[in-house]
Amino acid sequence: MEPISIISARVIWILNTLDLNPKGVRLLPQLTDALINAYDFDEPADEPRQQPNTVKLKDGMFEKGGEGYRVGLEIFDDGFVADSSHSTELTEEFLNHVVEWGKTNFRIKFSPDLVMRKAYFSEVAVRFHSQIATAIKPFTEFSSLLAKAMSSAAEADDFALSALTFSTRIPIGNAAKALSIERRANTAPEANIFYCKAPLPTQELLTLLALFDDLLRAAA
Repeated sequence: MEPISIISARVIWILNTLDLNPKGVRLLPQLTDALINAYDFDEPADEPRQQPNTVKLKDGMFEKGGEGYRVGLEIFDDGFVADSSHSTELTEEFLNHVVEWGKTNFRIKFSPDLVMRKAYFSEVAVRFHSQIATAIKPFTEFSSLLAKAMSSAAEADDFALSALTFSTRIPIGNAAKALSIERRANTAPEANIFYCKAPLPTQELLTLLALFDDLLRAAA
């Protein structure tokens, strides 16, 4: 399995952000302006700067090891959402950097035990070594049946497996946890490139996809 690109690496911290400002000091819009300056975020375009107690910023830059990484940040009453196109590890490092910056520049009160829960979501594009559509014989045979049943006399339609989803049998909360693998849009089937997403740290998702590829090759 070959990683092609990291589409999104999102980290969510669930906490009561009011606890960061126990004195009730008025922080907005000064906080938004300072974040834009500190991380080179784009100015919000053609919309109010923020809803009450909410900050939404895009296309910022987080510098690490001499490189500048594109990042986004949202602050709500019930937590933080940060993202990058590199990895959830880097995204969380950025989020920690923002917290330390806020402690220094705005005297916010933060300690790790305020975070009730963390969640990770990754979206990646990868090239599998195995041809997923033909790796399992029944899938290939059923694709042929579909072609015969659904193709018109004027043209022959090719059918092939284009998406797989692995999910929990019983939903947890409001939805099932799931890992999905879909042929990437606007990409030739021969490229064997798939869009994959799961509520996992980026490296864990890539490791699982590599193991899936190995299992397919072993079964061939």
